[in-house]
Amino acid sequence: MNYPISITCSLITALVCASISAQEQKPITNNILYLDFAHTSKNLVAVGEQGTIILSEDNGANWITASTPIKPLLTSVFFINENVGWAVGHQSTVLKTINGGSKWEISKTNIKESALFDVYFSDPDHGVAIGAFGSFYRTRNGGKSWRKEKQMSGDKHLYKIRKIHNTHYAIIGEKGLMLRSNNLEEWHQVKLPTSNNLLNITSNGNDILIVGTRGTIIQSENAGKTWNNIPPVSIAALQAAATLSDEKILIGGSKGTLHILEAGQKKYSQIFFGKFETITSITQLPNSELVFTGKFGIRKSPVNMTYLTIENDE
Repeated sequence: MNYPISITCSLITALVCASISAQEQKPITNNILYLDFAHTSKNLVAVGEQGTIILSEDNGANWITASTPIKPLLTSVFFINENVGWAVGHQSTVLKTINGGSKWEISKTNIKESALFDVYFSDPDHGVAIGAFGSFYRTRNGGKSWRKEKQMSGDKHLYKIRKIHNTHYAIIGEKGLMLRSNNLEEWHQVKLPTSNNLLNITSNGNDILIVGTRGTIIQSENAGKTWNNIPPVSIAALQAAATLSDEKILIGGSKGTLHILEAGQKKYSQIFFGKFETITSITQLPNSELVFTGKFGIRKSPVNMTYLTIENDE
């Protein structure tokens, strides 16, 4: 099996980077690698290495370290409402919070020896966790138990699961893999015009965009009926993608790569980013501020598509 190219211990490197061993949690610094970010009407929450989970109750002005029981690398965080959320990661880790992210507990699970890369819940009871070598686990009781399922032939890594086109769901992964479902139950494979590893997906109505290694950007303007490759301008691994409130799409990746794609356009522009380190996630807050995560920690910036800079970028 061909592994993805190195992306500085990004969300896909559970199998090519050493697992984070249990050790004392470090203080919040810019040296902490954060891989994913979520926001609710109540809190902002970020997850990363050494089991670190931090949250802010004042829109990012101040951050506190959440209470977590174990310390493997956490790769993804998802909230179904302002109180109930989930985080997954290395060493079969599944954590749950019921108080907005300030305290997390291990979800009792039969998941064994799996590096988990993403998690999605359609309601507080029904959820899916995906990961390395085709790992696909389902719960119907809020994480009290999980059932392993086989959704495809082979053992390609599954990296992201997202809701797209209002009522459909997509899983993307290794070597151009895409699975699609209209109910989270039955999945079928979709043929895409690439064999590169696919790392993130974002959508707005009928428009769907997928990014991946070697500068891969694939776009559909008709809810996934047909797909087009957008010619890359670099071979950077692109692993962050977000559709903004003005329908622009922001794409980030290795070595500070940051692109913006105008709605309805098939070419994109490079934007200045003050840190030349991997961008692991991009999120737009309700107040329109952008949040970036990576090895540099967490950065916020007002939306300015002409000259995007990062605060506290010393």
